[in-house]
Amino acid sequence: MYSPGNDGPITQPLKPRGKAQLDTSGSVPGVSRNLAAIWARVRRLATDPVVLSSLTIVLTLITTSLLGFIFWTVSSHVWEASALGSANALLSLGGAASLLASQGLVPTLLQQIPSSRREEIPALFWLSIGLALIFSVVTSMIFVVCVIHVSDAFSNLGSPFVLLAFLGFASSQSCGMIVDACAIGLGQRNVMMARNAIQSSAKLAVIILLAVADVQTNATYAILGATSVSGFSSIGVAAWMLSIGKPGRLDLEHVRGIIRSIGGAFGWNHVAGVAAAAPQYLLAIVITIRSGPAMSAYFSIAWLVGSLAFMLSPAIAQAVLAEGFRERDAVAKRLRLATRLSFAAIPLPVLVLVIGGGQILHWFGPDYAGHARLCLAVLALCALPDTLANVLVSALRLYGLLPQAALVNVLILALSVILGWFLAPSLGIGAVAAGWGSAQLIGAICGGCLLVLGRQVSAGRHRRNSYMKGYGPLPAGVNSKRYSGSSR
Repeated sequence: MYSPGNDGPITQPLKPRGKAQLDTSGSVPGVSRNLAAIWARVRRLATDPVVLSSLTIVLTLITTSLLGFIFWTVSSHVWEASALGSANALLSLGGAASLLASQGLVPTLLQQIPSSRREEIPALFWLSIGLALIFSVVTSMIFVVCVIHVSDAFSNLGSPFVLLAFLGFASSQSCGMIVDACAIGLGQRNVMMARNAIQSSAKLAVIILLAVADVQTNATYAILGATSVSGFSSIGVAAWMLSIGKPGRLDLEHVRGIIRSIGGAFGWNHVAGVAAAAPQYLLAIVITIRSGPAMSAYFSIAWLVGSLAFMLSPAIAQAVLAEGFRERDAVAKRLRLATRLSFAAIPLPVLVLVIGGGQILHWFGPDYAGHARLCLAVLALCALPDTLANVLVSALRLYGLLPQAALVNVLILALSVILGWFLAPSLGIGAVAAGWGSAQLIGAICGGCLLVLGRQVSAGRHRRNSYMKGYGPLPAGVNSKRYSGSSR
């Protein structure tokens, strides 16, 4: 306190003791600022292209899965498990053929379309559709010749009607993937959602009509036919919605230029894409051969229900690929956002499937709940290593490490099939699911190592090139290989 005659510094008056006095003058504004910052961040996320694309793909997959869930529920009450297993084995075979035909084109289109002029899109689109048709028919016929001599479970492919329906299914799946990739690349995400909803609704309507009319027909004819017709119908509607138009007059040089633009990244993208999506189909085929069609049906239903958990990270990975190629300067930012989104979306569906998966399987019948409950729980838990592997493979692709991305996916596929082949007869479909999860974990570890190594090598080469560009040759006695960060 200041007092007369005291020339010392003036101090603040002491606060009286007793009741505590809290300074709340800034608390309300502080809370308001925090809420405003959170709201601004939410608004930024809501308009982020990666979030919008991921949300659209996830909603598409959820819609397709729900309609597929109803489709297989109705089918399981119309036909026996063995009949459904035979039909599902053909669907898996056709799905694998369509993957081989289109998965190289899909990521390549996601890379090419954002950087193409609008007048170039029709030619790129229709050429990709034509290539997908040719590849799917050729691949399907190769598969048919191979599997007929491997197992009697595919003997119905000897029927011309079944073979025609099988080729139609594989072709429609391949072309549908091309249309979806073009929709994402053009930013018209609603078209992809509409196409998949139309396809799933149309095939469900056919099966419901057959069930209501009590038409006695073969499960293979009905399911393959309904899927083929609905697939091509949805492709026609989607092409109209995209307003692609006719490709115009193409000269040979123009076609060669388009093929060169596609072929630059086609090979490794093809290997990586096929290997990533093939386990779903090849494991069902392995189980059909090793354990019979009924067990294949149980596994496929478990995979269908379990896709609620592990369909999220591939959707986010596909979205970040499209946006990463569109904005090359923001690749690291996009990858960080995709990683956070992927792991934030996983826990809830995993928990739901582990706790309530048995009740969901009861809707298909008591046999499915008895045989597939453990498999479903294991598949749900395997969504965690699957998410990690998907994020790392997307990072490898965006940083231009396509051979490494293909290597990781091929490793996961090979381990999954090998483990499934040996585990299915003795330990059942739950062990096959565990083998797939183990393969994902091993692949994620390898992918992380390859990403770190590849980035170090690329950074070393960039530093060496920058040095030589700015200062000329390296000083005497400096090892260029060591400087570049590569021992090769």
